[in-house]
Amino acid sequence: MTINTLSLFTLAASLLCLTACKSSNPVEPESPFKQFQGVWLQQGYGQVLEITEENYRYYQVSEVSCLPSQQGTLEGLELSLDQFEVNTSQTQMKLQYHGNYTEFYLNKVSALPAQCLGETPAPSDPEYNFEVLWHTFNEQYAFFEQRNVNWAAAYAEFRPQVSASTTSAELKEIMVSMLSRFKEDHVSLTDEYLEYRAGEVPALLARIAQEFAAQSEVSTLDEYIAIQQQRILQILAVYLGGDVKQAANGQVIWGKLNDHTGYLALAQMQNFTESTDFDSQMAALESALDQVFADLSDTQSLVLDLRLNGGGMAESALRVARRMISQDTPVFSVSARDGTGFTPEQVIALSPAAQPWTGSIVVLTSSVTASAAEVQLLSLLSLPITVIGEKTAGIFSNRLVRQLPNGWHFSLSNEVYRDRDGVSYEASGFQPDIAMDVFLKSDRDAGTDAAIERALELLQ
Repeated sequence: MTINTLSLFTLAASLLCLTACKSSNPVEPESPFKQFQGVWLQQGYGQVLEITEENYRYYQVSEVSCLPSQQGTLEGLELSLDQFEVNTSQTQMKLQYHGNYTEFYLNKVSALPAQCLGETPAPSDPEYNFEVLWHTFNEQYAFFEQRNVNWAAAYAEFRPQVSASTTSAELKEIMVSMLSRFKEDHVSLTDEYLEYRAGEVPALLARIAQEFAAQSEVSTLDEYIAIQQQRILQILAVYLGGDVKQAANGQVIWGKLNDHTGYLALAQMQNFTESTDFDSQMAALESALDQVFADLSDTQSLVLDLRLNGGGMAESALRVARRMISQDTPVFSVSARDGTGFTPEQVIALSPAAQPWTGSIVVLTSSVTASAAEVQLLSLLSLPITVIGEKTAGIFSNRLVRQLPNGWHFSLSNEVYRDRDGVSYEASGFQPDIAMDVFLKSDRDAGTDAAIERALELLQ
């Protein structure tokens, strides 16, 4: 989408200059948002933004609900943005939040939606909570067809089970039963005690669980998984000649498989520092990548290992991809469910790092590879890569998190990611070029890694 825009950051700078010129005691300029008081309906994402003289407030809306959510001062809203523009007629606003590559478009409307006005049922009303959950999915979830979910049939089955006397425990059980048919990990329901996720156990973890059940030396599955992860790292150390390097809170692991082949494993796409601050996280990742590609600058090929990466922040994937592209490159597109349709596609393009690494790339995947780790793979499809391993999870969309009137939270997938040819891999996942099971027990027992061995054969 293209709109004729007026940069409000430029406007804010002008206001500051005018104030400074008129007085030796400059006054803090007013937020430019003050010019745009009123109600703005967001395209997709089920939100309305209300701007008043001093403050802003978001509302999460569906056909049957309007729930106040994030709020704050206009200055706070301004600080949270990387980009803020309006068209010349001041009827459409574009926002891009700090740390998010998606641009959000909002249209000026005359008033808050009708469901935001007047009385609403009590927040604890079980029937009201069910209706909010069902309608939000009905208007925002993007993959009913791909997930083989008949949502109208789900309403017909589960709505009669909810009445005014339904207890919280009963309501959660009903909702979980209804959401279980999605079979994807970005669909969740969280109360004050526990988070339920609708995803199925990945094939790799299912195999390890079977191994655990067949032995008696280790008492818990978590302990058994931790032992297997340690064995995998020990085997990796042998392939890297004992020189395993780690940075970014242990999430970035690298070394050399031989004189001309580098190795880079991304354990997660988040938790690069103990801090949750986005800038701190990205600074730690960038610092780690500086070290990685300085060490691997004399290599001609790279094995990028995403087999144990279940996701995190999609922005991390773009930071990594920039290190491997040599020119401005459109990498994928994103659109969001918007009631009966979808928002216009936004093409996400990358500019290369100052000194990009170029060479042959093999990517290792597993059934655990999901979400931002799949976005990592998607962002590299413009390069001549070869994928070895298992089919990925097929979960690309960011989680759209919403709150129910009773305080519970739920999430859903509302965004469609497509490659440069317009193909979506949601639900289907990426099919590897060379399919093979990874981290088999027989390989671990033998101290080998069949996927790394296959990658080395291919790169030779």
